[in-house]
Amino acid sequence: MIGFQDLYTKFTEITKDPSATNVTRAKAFINEKNQEILGLRNWRFTEKDRTRASVASLQYYPLPGDCQTLLGFWTVSGGLVYTPTEITDLNKWNEINATSSYSDITEYFMVKDNNVYLYPTPATTGVTLHFFIRRLNIDMTNDDYVTGNVTITAADQTVTGAGTTFTAGMVGRYVKLGGLYYEIETYTSGTEIEIARPAVKAASAETTKIVEASMIPGEFHDMIWKGAVSDYFDFKGEKNPWEKKYQQRLILLVAKYGHGGSVTSSQVIRRGDSAQNPNDYPTGLHE
Repeated sequence: MIGFQDLYTKFTEITKDPSATNVTRAKAFINEKNQEILGLRNWRFTEKDRTRASVASLQYYPLPGDCQTLLGFWTVSGGLVYTPTEITDLNKWNEINATSSYSDITEYFMVKDNNVYLYPTPATTGVTLHFFIRRLNIDMTNDDYVTGNVTITAADQTVTGAGTTFTAGMVGRYVKLGGLYYEIETYTSGTEIEIARPAVKAASAETTKIVEASMIPGEFHDMIWKGAVSDYFDFKGEKNPWEKKYQQRLILLVAKYGHGGSVTSSQVIRRGDSAQNPNDYPTGLHE
């Protein structure tokens, strides 16, 4: 993985121009190239499952802030998974909602006004709502955070900091632990964060390194600076030795990850692995 700061530093090294003007240019070219690559296809690595808990008697829930497209929606209640039917016709939705109903088993949902509406309305706070999304690509702006140190136990997800000031804005960035990078899933406090998956190895009082990085898989992060440097030489009207290197990496990226989903007229693009409800709905919900 190559974080944003290392990407633009590499750009200035290759172009042999560390001036403030060129640093600004490097950041712009890197973000432009990152946006260009991510816009080429519906890459599977841009997909993410976001969750939140239901609130008793609350019918609608906002889409995750980084949601570009909702690809799938399901709920988990009492250990059972339910894939409700999406309603896209407002008249039909209003007809369904003519009778109020409360249940932790969701039968229908509708997306409107950047919210997901559920029917029946959840009766308790015990339902986990899953928003399977394609994430928005947001420009990278943050340098590495290297204050204090971090500790984690193997197979755990809680990172404890010493001398750190973690912030909610660090969610979605990556923290280096035991030589590996992990996405930060949750902010707890200035000295505690949660990572998205259990740590492979323990880390004890390691120097903190939190980076902002592209959604492109880390093994291909080099193509971002190579593409940006190629654009620089074109911008300067000089001989460009980097375009071929960038195109070679792009071919490999497409070969490995270029199998995106298909677009439908529905607001939800259903994946084949989540199109069917694995549990039978109970009968008589509205009686």
